[in-house]
Amino acid sequence: MSTFVADTEAAPGTGFVPVDGPANRGGPPPTEVDACAPFQLVHNPKRWTVLGGRVIPAFGRLPHIPGLNGVDEVRDRHTGNVIRINAGYAKSDAQDRGKVPIPFDAIPAHHVPPGAPKSYLWRPAGRPDVTLLIYTKVFPGSKDVEIDEPRYLEFVDHLVATGVIQPVPLHVLRKMHAQRTSEHNVLLDRAQVVPSVRQLADRAAQDIAAIEAEIERRAAPTETKPATGAGFVPDGEDELPAKAARK
Repeated sequence: MSTFVADTEAAPGTGFVPVDGPANRGGPPPTEVDACAPFQLVHNPKRWTVLGGRVIPAFGRLPHIPGLNGVDEVRDRHTGNVIRINAGYAKSDAQDRGKVPIPFDAIPAHHVPPGAPKSYLWRPAGRPDVTLLIYTKVFPGSKDVEIDEPRYLEFVDHLVATGVIQPVPLHVLRKMHAQRTSEHNVLLDRAQVVPSVRQLADRAAQDIAAIEAEIERRAAPTETKPATGAGFVPDGEDELPAKAARK
């Protein structure tokens, strides 16, 4: 009869029996998209792009990663656990450079998912290492990503309507038009040799049309009431008409 002898050099632990039930058999697998750290959208007034036939901001991202660009961890004095991430310095630095950090809750009320906080960020189930915009769709067991374009454009319109960001300046539109027109001409030349490039040229033409439409809309004169005021005659000149009448 053998006797069990404990190995004093082995790592300690406790017994474990896997739970075999619906909890670990059911449910879809998590998405397989690449990891993405938490971030905040940042608007550069000089950077715009075209999406869905519209001129929209080309947002940048301010990663909320401790140790990067002045982002710090705030820890509990007693436990040492991370309480929150402090990105105040990083946001101030962005603002000093003329950029606009977009508040997390700056979304239309009807865009808030049921039971979720008001934020333009979300995390897929089973992937705490992935942070996405609520306008980004991912799928279980897949790397595929889709953008809810209509709702994203509503989000951009909401930012302008609420004054979070300003409309695209006309001088930026004119610069975009010149750049895209130059690219379009180059693509047309290449398409004569490589026919498949024609699709890129057509896309550039669509972007140009969207930019021209925005320029026309922004440059259109607005109806204003005539300025009011009182009649004015320079000193000494008010007698001239009377003298002329007597002659």
